[in-house]
Amino acid sequence: VSIACSHITVRNLTVKHAGNDGFNIHGDRRGVRLERVRAIANADEGISAHETTEMEVVEAEVAGNGSSAGGVADVNQSVTSYRDCYVHDNAAAGFFFSGRRHTVADTVIANQTRPIAIQNGTEVVQKGIDNR
Repeated sequence: VSIACSHITVRNLTVKHAGNDGFNIHGDRRGVRLERVRAIANADEGISAHETTEMEVVEAEVAGNGSSAGGVADVNQSVTSYRDCYVHDNAAAGFFFSGRRHTVADTVIANQTRPIAIQNGTEVVQKGIDNR
């Protein structure tokens, strides 16, 4: 699913076996919200925010994705938050963050080589993380 607009909410959608990212957000986007989505077994990341995207993700499952970066990879100058998510069994880290500012709260991360990989100079707030 490629999101190329601002002020959009995507709810209750499962993306499986995409050739790239499950949810791929590029550009100068504001007000993007993903609720109760599932990104399962995609070729690259399950969820990935790029450029200056500002996005909130709530109650998502991200599992079995194949990227060498992570199940979630938010980069460039993106600002993202994840709350009440279940991230597990991805090829590398559960989350990979670079760029600006990211938050992970009240989230379970399981069966990952690293729970969260953070590039130098990136602000990441972690609250209530359950690493299994």
